[in-house]
Amino acid sequence: MEKLNPIPKGLQTSEAFGVTLVNRRWYSPQIWAKLAFAALWNGLTWDLYWKSLEPKAHKLSALPLALIFNGIGLFLIYSTIAGFFNRTEIRIGNGKFVVRHGPFPWGGNIEIDTNDIRQMFCDEKWTSSKKNPTVTYRVNAVMHDGRKEVLVADLPERDQALYLAEIAEKLLGLSPIPVVGELG
Repeated sequence: MEKLNPIPKGLQTSEAFGVTLVNRRWYSPQIWAKLAFAALWNGLTWDLYWKSLEPKAHKLSALPLALIFNGIGLFLIYSTIAGFFNRTEIRIGNGKFVVRHGPFPWGGNIEIDTNDIRQMFCDEKWTSSKKNPTVTYRVNAVMHDGRKEVLVADLPERDQALYLAEIAEKLLGLSPIPVVGELG
């Protein structure tokens, strides 16, 4: 008897012209905290930058550090904007498995010929700090040549990863084969 796997919260699916499309919006309420942190960080580091440009010689030594901190601040702003507006689009069909992130450019876009995929599986990625370990989930493919390809990363929910792997296996006609390290 086949198990029914409902569409997890945060994913939308549709089908048209032999292609299954799954969309995931990046927005989450935690992005507001990141926005506040980015604003604070940039306020402080841009102040450091302008002070380092004052004509006093001892302040010039702060310029390289200020530029590094401002670079980090610009990345914080960009990633926060992406967090508000970006989506991940997964298209499976017509011989391709395609992952695109946008509208703001982001790494991790991929296009793979589905004939090269041997098996789909999910795993988890732990990132830890002293007080706050976090886990995200990834959807991976084992290719016919034995390589592992990460297809979708940084999913916040386990159910989203498992659903994507399951729907891909069904669409690609793959029989589930256990993979070392996969989610159970």
